[in-house]
Amino acid sequence: MAGAVAALGLAMITLALAPGLRRLHTLASTAHLQAAVDRRALEALVQDAVQSVPGVSAVQVRLRRRRMTVRAELAFGSRAAVLDAARRQTVTALAGCLLHRTPRLSLSARLSPAWVPEPAAVSGRSSIPSAPDPRATARKEGTP
Repeated sequence: MAGAVAALGLAMITLALAPGLRRLHTLASTAHLQAAVDRRALEALVQDAVQSVPGVSAVQVRLRRRRMTVRAELAFGSRAAVLDAARRQTVTALAGCLLHRTPRLSLSARLSPAWVPEPAAVSGRSSIPSAPDPRATARKEGTP
């Protein structure tokens, strides 16, 4: 019991000495004014920015103190192209916020179950089966 009370006291002292405003990210400013933005607002901003990328069907954003994780679900298109566009959109959205410390960015994309590849990525064959050549079937049956 005494060990638990000591551990709880140590945890409370650590929290008291740690810097506050863990849910807020401070903005860079030239004046003597300090401003901050909520993490959830930044998450929503980045989520909207990535959602506007063509081919993305769903987005999950998690922002911690120093790292932002963005997970996108692909509905169609090339994974590399969508990741590149999502990275550009995220960097642009975060640059517009003028954060004092920009979080490190981690982007990933997974394919949705109904994913359709980019038309250029599909092999040279058509997805519509062509009708069989009547001459080829006639040769197989033994007729000239």
